[in-house]
Amino acid sequence: MGTRNQNLPGYVVLCPGQPVVGSPLWNSSFLPAVYQGTHIPNNETDPEKMIRYVWGKESAHAEQRQQLDLLERLNRAHLAERGNDTQLGSAIDSMETAFRMQTEAPEAFDAGKESAAARARYGDGDFGRGCLMALRLVERGVRMVQTYCGNGQPWDNHDDIVSGTYAWSGEGFETAEAAIRTVLAPALVGTPLCPGAVRIAMDRLPGRG
Repeated sequence: MGTRNQNLPGYVVLCPGQPVVGSPLWNSSFLPAVYQGTHIPNNETDPEKMIRYVWGKESAHAEQRQQLDLLERLNRAHLAERGNDTQLGSAIDSMETAFRMQTEAPEAFDAGKESAAARARYGDGDFGRGCLMALRLVERGVRMVQTYCGNGQPWDNHDDIVSGTYAWSGEGFETAEAAIRTVLAPALVGTPLCPGAVRIAMDRLPGRG
């Protein structure tokens, strides 16, 4: 839990749109609200479009820092009056994280900075780019990355399994194979990418459907 990089969220959710149910899929449940996920729609390839409003281009960095410090003092005073309000505390912390993301998010979320060979292995679809972004985030200290293969609910079908699931499983399988090969490299053994990738790959092995 938490993050090893104070310039990025500790828990990032990548989905090309909005998955079915939405934020309850990555809320903090019984934990303090600061541990809930940060949803980033990865159907865009440009980080500035992907994470809108995080760059304060209207004012200089030092001026933004002064504004944020004043806002935090006011919010902390309000929090002291309300007592142990984890939702409010998390909102205050998220403002600081968003400010810090200006320095690192443009590079971290830019899968185009990966080599041509890496991009070819993962594929140019939303899921492939999402997994490649997840790899970049984990390398930069993000402890948990949740990657969805599509908008809505393409991954949890209860009828018409063949057309519903196999419509995207080709891309999913190739991407999962690339993720497994990457994660099994010594430097990344044990990262959050491995279990989900292995599950996808196992489901497509001969004799497993």
